[in-house]
Amino acid sequence: MLRQYSKGLLTIHNLSDARDTLILQSLLSSESEILDAQDAGTTFRFLTSYLAFNGQKCTLTGSDRMKQRPIGDLVSSLQLLGAEIEYLEKVGFPPIRFNGFNWTGISRIEIDATVSSQFTSALMMAGPTLENGLVIHFKGGTISSLPYIQMTQQLMAKMGIELKFDGESISIPARAFKPCSYTVESDWSAASYWFGMAALADLVDIFLPNLRQDSLQGDSVIQSITNRWGIESTFERGGIQIRKAGKQSAPKAIELDFKDCPDLGQTLIALCAASGTEASFTGLQSLAIKETNRLLAMKTEIGKVGITIDIDEKKGTCFIAGGQKLQAPTEVFETYDDHRMAMALSLFALKFPIRIVHPDVVNKSYPQFWEALQSAGFQIYC
Repeated sequence: MLRQYSKGLLTIHNLSDARDTLILQSLLSSESEILDAQDAGTTFRFLTSYLAFNGQKCTLTGSDRMKQRPIGDLVSSLQLLGAEIEYLEKVGFPPIRFNGFNWTGISRIEIDATVSSQFTSALMMAGPTLENGLVIHFKGGTISSLPYIQMTQQLMAKMGIELKFDGESISIPARAFKPCSYTVESDWSAASYWFGMAALADLVDIFLPNLRQDSLQGDSVIQSITNRWGIESTFERGGIQIRKAGKQSAPKAIELDFKDCPDLGQTLIALCAASGTEASFTGLQSLAIKETNRLLAMKTEIGKVGITIDIDEKKGTCFIAGGQKLQAPTEVFETYDDHRMAMALSLFALKFPIRIVHPDVVNKSYPQFWEALQSAGFQIYC
């Protein structure tokens, strides 16, 4: 999106070929009055801000699930600034209609920090285009997925926009973007499945390219978490090498807070269930409004391998008692139109043969996932 706001001054390298990225590129170049973001949540949120500030007159819609994912907090902020946006169905949810932008002169807004970091990032990228810049004040308590806000801040700084962040608010100056060339780091969320599978394996030697030791991605903590399963990881040759010398005991119990890395939730739920580790997880509130209700979906699917998990969707907690007996599933794993369900459940292939329906859902973020597993020695039948 910064390439759009800077009118092409950002040159991007190592751009993902994931479906979400392709959808965003297609919609940015579209002249249609109806733009369909399908199930791409990040695309929908970033486009909501961009279309509002750009003054376009069009409709932004998405899949049935997208119409259940809240957008109200972002829309309210944009309306306060001068965006003319109307809801076409349920108030607070897609689809939405854009009817132009007339700046109100307001340069300070409040946003609920607990809902989505993408709301904040969407507003941050647009802030420099306002005459007086923009101050975003956080309300509601702990900031959700803070590392991703910091990633946006870092990239904007590379383009000459120095933001001030004091933990309670972000100040974005009105300033022109500077030219910048940027190489996108690979996705630590995608890497997490390899760490999870390595944790369940005995002998491991895997190299994952384009991952950085100084990464700001919240999901990069997967390397330190899985160290408890005996994994050794080192940064070399422009990526990370994952090694495991032989069979090692899994941790008996683990406690984790996912407030900065909710996309790791499914990976760690599957890993702990598969390794018999007692798990106490918090910070998973946002999983209820993702591509599916991920906590509920994982509870259902993990039950198919004989593991009972206790969840509280409102509090965002998950508990897995240790010592439960893992059993081969007699039922097929459902994916719920959710790419992360398919990839997280694939960890159980380290224990027994599994069947997964609609495996192509991985195209949303990791199109080569199944091919990569085959290259690693997994047998896959379609």
